[in-house]
Amino acid sequence: MLNQPNNNSGIVQGSTNLYGSRHEVSSESGHSGSSRGISDASSVMYATTPYRWLVLTAVFLLNLINAAFWLTYSPISDDVAEHYKVNKNVVNILSLCMSGTYGPVVWTAAPLVRKFGFGHACRGAAFMTAAGGVVRFLGGPSDDGTFWLVIVGQCLSGVARPIISQLLGLVALQWFPAHQRVLATAISALGNPFGIGLAFVLSPSIVKDSDVGKVWLLNLVNMFIGLAMFAFVMAFVRDRPKHDPSEAAISARTGENEIPFTQELSYLKNWQYWLMALAFGLGFGQTNAIAVILNQLLKPFGYSHGQVGIAGVMTILPGVIGAGLVAAVLGKKPLHREALIIIYAIGAVLLQGIMLLACKTPNSPAILYVSAALFGFFAQPCFSVALELAAETVYPASPAVAAAGVVMCAQYVGLFVSAFFGWYINEGSDDSEQRDRVHVTGFVMSGSWLLACILMVFFRKDNLGRYEYEREQRAIKQLEKNEEKRKSRIKKKVNIIESQIVDESDSDNIDDDAVETQGLIQDKDQ
Repeated sequence: MLNQPNNNSGIVQGSTNLYGSRHEVSSESGHSGSSRGISDASSVMYATTPYRWLVLTAVFLLNLINAAFWLTYSPISDDVAEHYKVNKNVVNILSLCMSGTYGPVVWTAAPLVRKFGFGHACRGAAFMTAAGGVVRFLGGPSDDGTFWLVIVGQCLSGVARPIISQLLGLVALQWFPAHQRVLATAISALGNPFGIGLAFVLSPSIVKDSDVGKVWLLNLVNMFIGLAMFAFVMAFVRDRPKHDPSEAAISARTGENEIPFTQELSYLKNWQYWLMALAFGLGFGQTNAIAVILNQLLKPFGYSHGQVGIAGVMTILPGVIGAGLVAAVLGKKPLHREALIIIYAIGAVLLQGIMLLACKTPNSPAILYVSAALFGFFAQPCFSVALELAAETVYPASPAVAAAGVVMCAQYVGLFVSAFFGWYINEGSDDSEQRDRVHVTGFVMSGSWLLACILMVFFRKDNLGRYEYEREQRAIKQLEKNEEKRKSRIKKKVNIIESQIVDESDSDNIDDDAVETQGLIQDKDQ
């Protein structure tokens, strides 16, 4: 049933928003419906507020800091192992425990996010991330009995990860118009690679020249960064704007299509959803694994910690450009499936290129950096595209529930690949054997991307439930708008006709009076 316009519907012109500024007016992009009389459904207007960019920034920073905590130790894994007096595989576990907590938490987090709303969920995730940084700072080497605090702090931040993954689609739904949702999801999702980049820059820059005594300083810096992020989220995050920016946002607020959580889970039985989730796990899961074991992948070829960090960063900035271009295209046409097929295919080729070029030519940073930049340009956009496609595929299930299974697949594929191949590379007896094992790892990773591409070929093009719903609602509103215009034109014509009738009646009366007067004059003359 169609929502009738109300104070929150967002179908307003130039209204004042909740925070004292004027709303911009934007139209939903989309194609006109096929019904006769629908001239242009995209002319239905919705109000948006500039404050949405501040809320999006808060989610971006939350995602960024959480990802930075995840990979704090990855680029300096050997130094961290020496500082804490543990095996290198244990250091990998510090990164992997955040992925390991995802599955058990995500299905509990989904109904809690739905119950408490976007604002409370965002603040809760920020608190757990910041608290994890504080607890981790309190930990010390294994021989003084406090190393367990490092593990607990890492897991505490990891519990926030599945909540954050559900906020990415939710902030886009509740704060942004339809034609900006892909862009908003892309920006918030880019917090993950930016966080990885921050870890790859910050960790080697603080722990220089294998000065393992500086690991405590690294933890201190991360703790204060986490607390600053928490303060920003608490200050600026709101649950939703005063006026809804899209038809889907109206539906989410009014509960028009709201369904019980157990019924939402039933929508995940769609095999097309799991096909797409598996493809995403096989593809993007390799990206997670590379981030965790990048130091182990590159060190046998003579690369330093600083060069490892730069290589990690080089996947980020080109990824931002790639995500922006993909979002611009998908904002006009819903080509999510086609975008993922292209991304997975090119990702497979580029990963193989890295193995054949950067890793066949030891200590060649220029080749490594260019290869990493090209890979990042195509790999990073697939995260936001997959989240949007998941929400489309299982609509009317919420974006939070849709994201749960997709990201879980990527987390666990990355967990398995990084745990197994990290161990596999470390077991090499010398650099030569480790280089051979890195090449085997590279072939497996590129093969996974190619398999993801093949799986997406079997994904149907018509899995666009939310897009079709919004197009239908815009078409209905346009029909109502056209009907109101038609009634207004008819009423105007009726008023004109009635006015003409009155004028003609007055004219007839004047003519009768003139005839009567003329007759009296003639009688007087006679």
